[in-house]
Amino acid sequence: MTHRPTLERWAALLRPLFPRHAELDLKPSLGQLRAKWAPRSEVAIFIAPNAVGDYRAAEEPIRALADRNLLEFVKANLRGFDQDGAPEFRIVVASIDFVPVPWEPAGAD
Repeated sequence: MTHRPTLERWAALLRPLFPRHAELDLKPSLGQLRAKWAPRSEVAIFIAPNAVGDYRAAEEPIRALADRNLLEFVKANLRGFDQDGAPEFRIVVASIDFVPVPWEPAGAD
């Protein structure tokens, strides 16, 4: 189950990527955010549970970077969405796609 406040934060972040009249539907139990708009377009974004855990465990500067990475990841994927083709487009987001891995130089111990 996805942390609802985290999903709400991401919905607000990603909102500008969709038409103004699009409806956003959050499904925290599925780790899913859906944007729907007329006539029959729908984008479903599935966020892996480990991604939510990694994001929530990170400090705020890392979260801010992860937010920017998530926005760019979804934006890049949306370029492949053909609104005249299939009515639904799915994007699956894993932790590695947007949450930076803490890096320490060798010998930093």
